[in-house]
Amino acid sequence: MRMPANHRGLLTVAGAISLQQLWPRGSSDADTTKVLVHVDDGAFRFCPRPGAEARVTHAFDGARVRGRATHPVLDGNGRVTIRLQAIDAPELHYEPQPARARHRGESDPAYEAFLKLQQEYRQPWGEAAAARLGAFLAKGKKDPLPCTVQTRVEEPTTCSTCTAASSATSSCASPA
Repeated sequence: MRMPANHRGLLTVAGAISLQQLWPRGSSDADTTKVLVHVDDGAFRFCPRPGAEARVTHAFDGARVRGRATHPVLDGNGRVTIRLQAIDAPELHYEPQPARARHRGESDPAYEAFLKLQQEYRQPWGEAAAARLGAFLAKGKKDPLPCTVQTRVEEPTTCSTCTAASSATSSCASPA
């Protein structure tokens, strides 16, 4: 059973967003970005409930994300990909998927026609949304721009590895 959001802990990740990744210099669109994580600084902190002490967690050390493909939480450059909450923007890059999976050896003229048209598309206004986000973030006058990513979770994947390895602690804010 899932806990209500106001009863979940707060996972905080310290990092920085490079403005170079946003269009027109990069390929990130306006609702997804990569955050360079300051791993050596105890970047991942978890607070189990409001008012409790936030502690460094190592639950994500070596962790992997499973989906269509399996990959590390942090990419080879020490970055985590995040989707920005409450921002829905047109995609800069979109590749349509077939309506159904084709089975090995199956001949399907519609699927063959789909493959001939399959390419990366852009949704109208995708560039404008990413450019506006970049312009807004540039007001911070730093590149990369320091940031803190927060999300509510019941507990880190392996909470038993939560430690107070860092002398720096903070207190969780009450949920809004």
